[in-house]
Amino acid sequence: MDTWWLEELRWRLPMRRMKVELFQDVDACLRRLDEDVVDFVDPGLHAAYESFLAAFRRFIDEETASSMFPPVSGGPMTYYEVPPEWQLTDPERYVQTLHALGQARDDLLDRYKELMNTMSQQGHMSDPPAPSGQSIHVTAGDSSPVTVSAPYASATGSGSATAGLSPAADARAPWYRSGVFWSAVSAIAAVAAVIVTILLAT
Repeated sequence: MDTWWLEELRWRLPMRRMKVELFQDVDACLRRLDEDVVDFVDPGLHAAYESFLAAFRRFIDEETASSMFPPVSGGPMTYYEVPPEWQLTDPERYVQTLHALGQARDDLLDRYKELMNTMSQQGHMSDPPAPSGQSIHVTAGDSSPVTVSAPYASATGSGSATAGLSPAADARAPWYRSGVFWSAVSAIAAVAAVIVTILLAT
C-alpha cells in the first residue's frame, strides 16, 4: 500500500492544507481496506493490522470532523485547509486543530511502519533486489568502445561495506597494447599478402 500520498504524509509538515487528490485517495484507500476481509492467523500480525486500520480511521475522522474545509477564495478547488481566519477569530482552536491533525497523521505513519516491520519479521515481505553497479558506455576518440563501471556497496543491519574498483590495466596503455593498433596491423598484412600474390602470378 506504499502510495504517493503516504510519501506526502511522511514529510510530517504542519497540516494546514491537504491536496484534494490526497484527501480523496486516502479516503478511497480506507474504503478498499474496509471492504477487504483480512483475517491473519498470527495474532501479532492481526493486532498490528487492526491498530493500523484504527489509526487510519482516526486520521480520516480528524480530516472530516470540522477540521478542514474548501478555501473561500473561489475558483477551482485544489485543496482543503484549516480555515486560516481561525488564527484571528479563534487562535486556540486553530492551534488545537493543527495539533490533532498532526498527531493523527503521525499515529497513522507509526502504525503503518509497525505493520510493515511485523510482516517483514515474519517473512511475509520479499527482500528487495540487491543493488548493482552502473555501467556507462562511451566511445573514445578513435571510435573504440569504452565501458566505465561504477561500483556499488550495500550493507544490512549493523554491517559495513566498502565500494572499490578492482585493479585494471592503466587507461594510458602503451601503443603496442592497443586493440586498434593490432587491428590496423592485421589489415595492412592482409593487403600486403594480396599484393605479393599478384606479383608472383605475373
